[in-house]
Amino acid sequence: MYPILAASGGLNIVEVVMNSTPIAKIVFFTLVICSVASVGVIIERAIVLAKALKSFKYTLNRIKTVFKDQSWVESREEILSSQREVAPLFSLLRAGMAYWDELVGFGESRLAVMENLVVEAVERELKLVKAHLRSNLPILANISSVAPFIGLFGTVIGIIQTFDTISKKGNMGQDIIASGIADALIATAMGLFAAIPAVIAYNFFTEKINLLITMLEEAALENIYFMVQRDLQEGTWDDDKNE
Repeated sequence: MYPILAASGGLNIVEVVMNSTPIAKIVFFTLVICSVASVGVIIERAIVLAKALKSFKYTLNRIKTVFKDQSWVESREEILSSQREVAPLFSLLRAGMAYWDELVGFGESRLAVMENLVVEAVERELKLVKAHLRSNLPILANISSVAPFIGLFGTVIGIIQTFDTISKKGNMGQDIIASGIADALIATAMGLFAAIPAVIAYNFFTEKINLLITMLEEAALENIYFMVQRDLQEGTWDDDKNE
């Protein structure tokens, strides 16, 4: 252990970390990695969620425009070429419409059965959309759960080594006690510093994603019926099939 009191009499955190034991350094380094990973996931998920919300608003307005302007053929092509990561709502509609086309191609003519199967196809795609939106969230969950225990491990090790040093030197000097306790408390603080933002972000993103998934499901199921009915009335699938 080394003296950790700065010239002013305060605690020099940098010197504590630099002069800590190898085990403490490993704990500190691990917690720093957890903090960096947590920040990276938070930024990445914030960008993905913002894009998904923006896309949801755009696709809703686009659908309203389609019904208003009767631009069905163009919108159908746009929906069928959509990607899950770019336009989740269009992706849900695409899944339903593509399955509708498959049923028609197989010669299915029972409308009620077709509608139920299309809804099931939309719900399957919804699960994939949810998985995409929740991607990397388990990292935040793991950090929020594990980081405090890593910090606690560093705390216990620091206290044990402090008592070991005291027993070997046969005294309880201020520097010896302060050094060991500082290692322990800094490990605890770093564990909490890594865990608290992670658990807050995880809960925030989970709530927002669940809300978005609900809105996507309602919008998709509300519009898919009218779209397949329009598809049926205008015979679009017949044209595609003949092509």
